Amino acid sequence: MKNKDKNENKKRRRAFVLTAAAAVIAATAGIAVWLHIGRGIKVEKAVVTRSALKDTYTEEGRLTGGGRVAIISEVSGPVTEICVERNREVHAGDPLYRIADNDYRFQKQQAESAVSGLRAQLDQSRIGQVMTSSPTEYMSSLERERDAARAAFESAQTSYNAAQALYATGDVARVELEQISAQYQSAQAAYTQAKARYEEGNRKLQELQAQGLDTQSLNERFYGSEERQLEAQISQQEELVAHLEEQIGKCEVRADRDGRVISLPVKDMTTVQAGQVTVELQGMEEASAEADVLTSIAPYIRPGDPVEIRLHLRGGDETTHGVITEVYDYAEKGTSALGMDEYRVHVRAKLTEALKAEHAGYEGYGVDLVFTLFDENDALVVPSGAVFHAEDRDYVYVVENGHAVRREITVVYSAAAEKVIDENRSNVRAGETVIDSVDTKGIFEGAAVH
Repeated sequence: MKNKDKNENKKRRRAFVLTAAAAVIAATAGIAVWLHIGRGIKVEKAVVTRSALKDTYTEEGRLTGGGRVAIISEVSGPVTEICVERNREVHAGDPLYRIADNDYRFQKQQAESAVSGLRAQLDQSRIGQVMTSSPTEYMSSLERERDAARAAFESAQTSYNAAQALYATGDVARVELEQISAQYQSAQAAYTQAKARYEEGNRKLQELQAQGLDTQSLNERFYGSEERQLEAQISQQEELVAHLEEQIGKCEVRADRDGRVISLPVKDMTTVQAGQVTVELQGMEEASAEADVLTSIAPYIRPGDPVEIRLHLRGGDETTHGVITEVYDYAEKGTSALGMDEYRVHVRAKLTEALKAEHAGYEGYGVDLVFTLFDENDALVVPSGAVFHAEDRDYVYVVENGHAVRREITVVYSAAAEKVIDENRSNVRAGETVIDSVDTKGIFEGAAVH
């Protein structure tokens, strides 16, 4: 009986201990729940502050200036004079060098003589229409002219061949040889024209006769064709005279812009051929730098803004300054280093400080352009993590009496870690506490936080 009572007492004591432990656990859990409900969600906080903020953006670019310009000869001939030296500054219109224009002047003289001869033939053709009774009679006169021109050509050719032989032995001066040569070439041209005129007229006459035209129709068609042919030849020769006049003018080569002579290949040439590079100029226009910036950056860059330009050299960097002169109003599509599509806007900046003299000619040299996107000594800023976007507006949660209160703000600039807000259009003030990590789970308007 006693053993039974002892067992009952043990059971009662064990039940009491278990009940007491459960009560302690329940009480502890209740306190934890009360503490959690009372203190709210744990968050990170930050203070809205006023501070100096300067944000920059660096983009790779290149130097530009007047540009390196090659002067290419448009004519051929012996070099008679060089008017400049290497490293000399020249102005637009200054003579650089001269080429002998003798050949062009001689060709022009021949062309002018051809024009005169053709005009005389045209007048003669018109007279022939009146003075001759038929194209056949007129063709006989052309045949006599051809034979006379051939005789004059053969005589001039004999004189020219003899003069060449005498010149080779030193019995004739070069000037005399050139005169005889000019007479020979003139006689050759006259014979060629007379022969071509006779052959073309004879061909046309035979063609018209084969058509069975009456005498009046044949005369009209024949003489009309003759005039048109001569007029076309006159026009062709007049165009040649004008072209040769241009070529003569190009024998004196002038600078087409202000610049500095950086290369003078013509100095080593005795004869220049058309198409050869003869002089290289470095333009003297204002030095500038250019870069292509991302479209996300372009809205913060405006003409008149300052820019820092860094030239990387072997002995160290050289830094100069400039001012933005142009921001293109369109973007061009490109590919990023990761192979993604991107759009960039071209920006040009004028150097307001000159580079060192030894670096002034670095046309196309790579540089870094450092743009100032934002610079203010007393900006109202909040951490970027404190701002969230909803309903097309920006907000922060301000901590008031342990609770999260949503306030609307207006962001005027976004840096990497901070956002600048407009105090006049934002419902927060310096010194107020905001929730820094608004992506914390469970934060809502009025939520208790600690």
